[in-house]
Amino acid sequence: IKTLYPDYTITLTGHSLGGTLAIQMSKDFGDKAVVFNAGHTPLSSSQETKDLPIKFYTKKGDIASMTGGRSYKDVRLVDTDDKNALEAHKMNNFEVFFLVMEEKTTLMMVIGTEQ
Repeated sequence: IKTLYPDYTITLTGHSLGGTLAIQMSKDFGDKAVVFNAGHTPLSSSQETKDLPIKFYTKKGDIASMTGGRSYKDVRLVDTDDKNALEAHKMNNFEVFFLVMEEKTTLMMVIGTEQ
């Protein structure tokens, strides 16, 4: 992708497992990431991820993402209403409102979603 679009800024994004993959790719390649209820692998330490350009959105009550919140410097807790653990994990808890794309400056890669 970087070879095909050298003038673009890549922002990785994903929900749940897709968010975990976006975090790993951010670690590997240094790209920005915006993740939603991403899981956190025990194979990665918070020291490895703390200074990465990752915006970590998590919903109160979500089990998958609760262990990773302290591993990132930019964590956004969505605390709108009480939901059970399965409901809290769904992507529809987040309003998709981000990224104005300008020609030849931003290319967003959607890595995967899970609902």
